[in-house]
Amino acid sequence: FIPSQVPLNDKGPKSCIILHIDGQLCHLDLETGREKSVLDKVEHFWADMQEALLATKSKANSDTGSCLSNGLLWTYGARGINILDTGRVLQLVSENKPARVELQE
Repeated sequence: FIPSQVPLNDKGPKSCIILHIDGQLCHLDLETGREKSVLDKVEHFWADMQEALLATKSKANSDTGSCLSNGLLWTYGARGINILDTGRVLQLVSENKPARVELQE
């Protein structure tokens, strides 16, 4: 997933979320090429970025990375449906922790 509305003054997205065929949901840093696991056992995911896109439109010089950090990430898989705050997910990724530590199994 890459936010669909990238500000025109930006060079492009800095990161994206990838769902691998084995159920690994990963964060990919497009600048460094580093990929980190976010969650496993995922079949589908949806990103609700409406609030983030509205915030992006209201700022003249916005950063695409902040757009990705202001939404919700819905996942479905072996754990059922989970709703994750993308800002918290990105914080965990930066700390090299998977999002599954936030889920109660």
